[in-house]
Amino acid sequence: MDHYNRYNADPPPGNGNVCGMCATELLAQRQNRVAAEDQWRAPYDHLLAKEKYPQFGVDPDNLLPTCHTCNSKAKLAKDLLRDPEGLRRTCFDPWSESAHEQVALQVEFLDILPIATWTMTPIDPINQSKLTTWNEIYRIKERIEGEFLSLREKLTEDLDVRDLAVFKNSIEHKARVRLSSARLTPYNYWRGLLYSSLLRLPDQLLERLRAFCLDGLDPNGDAAATYGV
Repeated sequence: MDHYNRYNADPPPGNGNVCGMCATELLAQRQNRVAAEDQWRAPYDHLLAKEKYPQFGVDPDNLLPTCHTCNSKAKLAKDLLRDPEGLRRTCFDPWSESAHEQVALQVEFLDILPIATWTMTPIDPINQSKLTTWNEIYRIKERIEGEFLSLREKLTEDLDVRDLAVFKNSIEHKARVRLSSARLTPYNYWRGLLYSSLLRLPDQLLERLRAFCLDGLDPNGDAAATYGV
């Protein structure tokens, strides 16, 4: 319990209460007026699966708190050291390394409607290999892009679309707020990356994106009814 409480502490070097592998899900819900030792705890993932590497089954460095989806849906017993063809993988050390500033989430205008696209931006070939392993093991790209399939709803939930100037100001504000609380709430990190990328778009594309958001609002400025009633 001490190991877990130190990991999910809010102040650094704690990771906060969001899964450090995906940033999409809470480790566990926190309860008010409940002592730290009695709080619910996220499952521990064996980074090196205990079925394949039993010698590391109880090694603290091999045990990492992860969300239910990472542990029970995405990773399961996948081998961090070798890919399905038996080739040696290269991996991040989750205790000392991070993919931050090596991934991007941006809006692409290649289709009829804008779409959110997750990409890797490695700083060197070694980190490219580490990012590939992380993505393959935890299915990061599929999960992040799946969340933002409802892009219009996500944007109108956060941003003010009254006019272009206000739209740009709200993007800048939300990018800052989301990234500053990335370890507190699921998807804050990814929303922060998305809004940061929007700030680099030319006004022509931002206006197109604003119009796209407006199309999802009723005349009173509220989200349009899901079933048209």
